Amino acid sequence: MDNSRRVYSTESGRICPFCEKPLADCACRKKPASPIPADGVIRVRREVKGRGGKTVTVASGFQLDDNGLKQLAAELKRRCGTGGS
Repeated sequence: MDNSRRVYSTESGRICPFCEKPLADCACRKKPASPIPADGVIRVRREVKGRGGKTVTVASGFQLDDNGLKQLAAELKRRCGTGGS
């Protein structure tokens, strides 16, 4: 079988499915996963879930530092005439 892989070893226990190293030595799980892609494409989406039925607009994908992001958020809120965080 070409797609077979080891999932458990009696020598080291459970095996990582990505790097196929023992879970204790696995480096791919320690990488911080970026929940928001920062590829330069700005994504704007409308969310309602988890906010008591209130609609919010979420923009993501900005490649800015914290200070630049705060300035952009302030400018967007000022131009849109809204508050929020």
